[in-house]
Amino acid sequence: KNVESSYTIKSYERMLVELEDAESVDQSKAAITTMDKASLALETAISNLARATTTDKNIRAAYKELQTKIKEAEAIKKTDYTTETYAKITTAITNAKKVKLVSTTVAKIQAQKESLQAALDGLQSNVAAEQLTEMKKEIDALIAKAETKSKNDYK
Repeated sequence: KNVESSYTIKSYERMLVELEDAESVDQSKAAITTMDKASLALETAISNLARATTTDKNIRAAYKELQTKIKEAEAIKKTDYTTETYAKITTAITNAKKVKLVSTTVAKIQAQKESLQAALDGLQSNVAAEQLTEMKKEIDALIAKAETKSKNDYK
């Protein structure tokens, strides 16, 4: 059995593509040449599997952390936060999901993870926004009341 983490990301992804292609061949209807091509391509991909490097292992570890951070961000409830700060979360999630394991670096993954964390850290609760609005109304009312007073009223 092939263990994904044992192989380079690119060689393993190539093998998965060829495996999917081979599995999609309808053996009851396919021509022998089609089955031969699928078989040869899969056999080649299997024989070209290369042992994972430290870089591959680091990328996989960082990618796994990013996927965890994406799930954390996706669990955020829109209604609990201000529209502006929630929009930053959705943008960060969209950008993070664009990272493809087969064509990335640890630095790119870390940048997206940090962007997600910054958006999470910047979330403002709707409750806090409502409280601020109420406090502003109270302060505005007090200011208006104070502005109606003059020194002469208190002599």
